[in-house]
Amino acid sequence: MPETFPAEDRRNDMDAQKDIQGMPVPDEGFELDPGQDFTEDTAREEEKERRPTVIRTAFSFIKDSISAIFQGEFLMRLKFDRYFINIIYLFFLAVVCIWMKLKIEQTMVRLEDTKQMLEDYRIYHAQKTCELVKLDRLSTVQDMLEKSGSALTIPDKPADRIKR
Repeated sequence: MPETFPAEDRRNDMDAQKDIQGMPVPDEGFELDPGQDFTEDTAREEEKERRPTVIRTAFSFIKDSISAIFQGEFLMRLKFDRYFINIIYLFFLAVVCIWMKLKIEQTMVRLEDTKQMLEDYRIYHAQKTCELVKLDRLSTVQDMLEKSGSALTIPDKPADRIKR
């Protein structure tokens, strides 16, 4: 049998322990503290390694999704390419709905403005009607004629009728 060095004997013993216990064999020069278990350390290290990979995986997924959206490949990646016409149709309907809502709102604003103008015209009409009723009195007309310096006055006798 060839000569073996103490490090090789130790490695052979560790390989035998691995087969028996199912635990990984630490590298040469690795020593455990007496109160520390090897499986706890590896579990902690694996958990520490797994956390960043989950975060990295989520970040890379979000980054890939955003880049796919900007490149126009997002629907293809989700395999929605056969529904592309339906998606375009829904987008068109949404745009038409928004446009119609804006047109209806503009019409309602115009209607409110028209109602306000109509109310103003009613007030103006009422004021003019009131002024015309005041002018219908004979004394008011006579005062107006005197103020303007006209020679017209109220007739003294009724008008003559000419017979044919």
